[in-house]
Amino acid sequence: DVGTDYNYVGGICSFMEGTLEMTDCQNDADINYTNTIVTNSDDKDKYKTRIGGLIGYAASKSLAVTNCANNGNLNLSTALKYVGGCFGHVKAAVNFSNWTNIKNTGDITWPNTTSHVPYVGGVLGCSDGTGTTGIIKDWHNSGNIYAQATRTSNRNLRTFIGGIAGLANVYTYSYCSNTGDVIAPYLRNTGDVSTWVGLLT
Repeated sequence: DVGTDYNYVGGICSFMEGTLEMTDCQNDADINYTNTIVTNSDDKDKYKTRIGGLIGYAASKSLAVTNCANNGNLNLSTALKYVGGCFGHVKAAVNFSNWTNIKNTGDITWPNTTSHVPYVGGVLGCSDGTGTTGIIKDWHNSGNIYAQATRTSNRNLRTFIGGIAGLANVYTYSYCSNTGDVIAPYLRNTGDVSTWVGLLT
C-alpha cells in the first residue's frame, strides 16, 4: 500500500463502524506500507495512518470480535501513528469483553525514522475511546516487534510499545500472553521525549 495522510489499512477491513461482528476471520497476507506523499505540514497530525492485520481503524461501539487471527507481517517503511498486529486504532466506547480469542503471529517492523507519539502493539496499537469498558481476555501475540529508531529529538514524543497493546484505556488483562520479542529503544523522560515499553502493555 502506498498512501497519504489519514489512511486506514487492514488485512480484513480498513475501517469499521456501525453494528458489526467479526467472527472466525483470519489474515495471512503481509502488509507492506510506504507513505510517499505526506501533505500535512503539521508534525502532530501528518502521521494519522492506522494499520492493523485485521482492522485498521475501529470506530464502532457495537463491534464484537471473536476467534480471529492475523498471521501476516506488518512491514513499515514510513513512520505512522497507530500500528497493531490485529487492530491499529480503536476509538469508540467498545466493550472489550466482546473481543476474545484474538491472536497475532506476524512480526511488526518499525522504520528507522521519526514520528509523533506512535502507538505500536502486538495485538492492539491504541484504544482511547471515551467510555470503553470490559476486560482484555484471551489475546495472544507471538510476533516480534522491531522498533529500533533512535529516540533523540522532540519529533519522537512519548512512544508507546507493548507486546499486546501499545496503549489501552482498560486495565484488566485475563489469560493473555506475549511470547514475541519486543525490541525497542529506551529513552528516559527528557522534557517531552520518552518511551514506554512493556512485554504486555
